[in-house]
Amino acid sequence: MQLKCSRKREIQMIDHEAFAVIRADSKYVMGIMPNGDEWFLPHRSSVKAIAAAAPELMQASHSVLVAREHVVGVSGNSKHRLLHTTVGEYRISRLIPHQPFVAAAAVNASAAYWPNCQRIKSSQRDAATAL
Repeated sequence: MQLKCSRKREIQMIDHEAFAVIRADSKYVMGIMPNGDEWFLPHRSSVKAIAAAAPELMQASHSVLVAREHVVGVSGNSKHRLLHTTVGEYRISRLIPHQPFVAAAAVNASAAYWPNCQRIKSSQRDAATAL
């Protein structure tokens, strides 16, 4: 799904798969690239509509969608669970099971998606002991 995104004075068509995280922030929907660049998504877009059109994105809460390959780990207890991604940390809703995020983080660490895979594996061990 192509989205007409903007930032500063630049407008560009970007595919939804290029974003690591899509999040809603008050009245705007932002797409965050793997390098940390933030783009405003079109005015009438919503996280719910993007989630329906892109089922490969994992929904962490009603306002956050995460690409599976950017999940690093999960920490915290049932009321205050955090999802760690390559571009930041986001709260996981209590209504959404955390096991798919833990499984995605384990797959990402074992597949060596990132050059610093040892750091990711140790953070997952810490997250697994915290659960």
